[in-house]
Formats: sequence, structure tokens, C-alpha cells
Amino acid sequence: MVDINKIVAVVDLSSTAVKTIEWAKTLAKCCGAELVLFYDMSDIEAMKDYANLFAFPVKPDVSEEAKKKAEAAFKKELHDFDGKYRIEFVCCNKDELIKFEEKENPDLVLLPDALHTLAHKIKTEALIIK
Repeated sequence: MVDINKIVAVVDLSSTAVKTIEWAKTLAKCCGAELVLFYDMSDIEAMKDYANLFAFPVKPDVSEEAKKKAEAAFKKELHDFDGKYRIEFVCCNKDELIKFEEKENPDLVLLPDALHTLAHKIKTEALIIK
């Protein structure tokens, strides 16, 4: 039997993220595993850079605002999950997931289909969510 004690679910604010969270919650409940939601904020930082490049006004706290909105959305999806979980916000390195996975050493990583190319880069078993 495979022991699953920690699950990392890679999420963003897409419709696939909701499916990823649902799968992660179900698996974590079944296994009694800790659930870690991993959200890379690189897109937010890139948007700020593009906005500055084209002289579009951007609130100075846009990253914190985005983080709060994402956290609220994730917590809403986790309202019926009574297990141990945490949300990790990271930025801004294309290999951030690989570093995180090496540090956390999860038993399973759930990836949205859009990020399936990362599956071969991590050492942990991966489940691709469509």
C-alpha cells in the first residue's frame, strides 16, 4: 500500500484549479494527508512589469491584493475540508515548483493540465487534472 501523507496541489485562478482542489481535497481526506496549495504569483509580477513598460497605472499593492483575493477564493473552495492544509504563495522563478517540491518532499503532486510539462521535472508522483 502507498502511504500518502502530504499532497501538493498546484493552483491558479482558472476553472481547472477548482477541479484540482476538488481532487486534492478528496485524496487528502481519504489518506488523512496534509494538503498544500501551491500558487505561483509570477503572472501577477509579469503583469506589473508589462503595465510599467507601457505606462499603465498599477496599484502599488496589486500583488498583495491579488494574494488576498486568491486566498479568499481558495478558502472558499476548502470550506468543507476539515483536514490540515496551508496555502503557499511563491514568486518569481520558473523553477519555483521544483525547488518547493524538493524542500517539501510531498508524496503526490496534482498539476492542472496546462502545467503537465512540469510532471517530468519533479521527482514526486504526479496526477494531471484536466
